[in-house]
Amino acid sequence: MYLEEELASQISSETHFGSEVKSMYYYVREPNKGASGNPTEGYAKKMVLESELNEGQICIDGHLKYDVNYGDHVSIDSMPEHRLKCIKFIM
Repeated sequence: MYLEEELASQISSETHFGSEVKSMYYYVREPNKGASGNPTEGYAKKMVLESELNEGQICIDGHLKYDVNYGDHVSIDSMPEHRLKCIKFIM
């Protein structure tokens, strides 16, 4: 097995969650290393973010991208009508 496949398999096995979960999963790809007490991943029902980046970007579900600048506020809610519906294939 190639290293990439092994890593992808490990990440997939660690990120399963039940369809009954009403929260959204978040992951901060490039966290601020100086910030203390701010988790880089977890579950939340609502998030309010303040950008500390000049010419930053927020990416949702890997394809929705929004440009943000320093001081911009972004509010994200978990809405039942937009919940991700997944199918697990077992080979």
